[in-house]
Amino acid sequence: MFYATLDTEADRISQNAYIAAFATRDEAVAYLLSRYDATEWDHASAEIGVGRYGDCWIKVHSVPGDAEPYFAPFAADDLYIARPGQHPGGRAWWIEPRPEVLVLEKINERSE
Repeated sequence: MFYATLDTEADRISQNAYIAAFATRDEAVAYLLSRYDATEWDHASAEIGVGRYGDCWIKVHSVPGDAEPYFAPFAADDLYIARPGQHPGGRAWWIEPRPEVLVLEKINERSE
């Protein structure tokens, strides 16, 4: 399984980002490039990388269960959940996926 998100700034994944799941890496890359018109952007110059989180992906203020709706597309076993005291962020649970999430780091305008 491959994961990707459009909710980024360069390689930094936004908090509460929508993350989509794909069967192949090619499908994930096509999703990342879907916002760009191939006539205006040089898709060959697209830099796809693994995203990173500033603090966490999701922050909740109550103990998360095993099948929370905000876990999608991940199962609870696919997540790292830090409880209060395991991170510097106060009285919240910080949730981050263990699998890599692909992002579009950079794409260049087509040069003619």
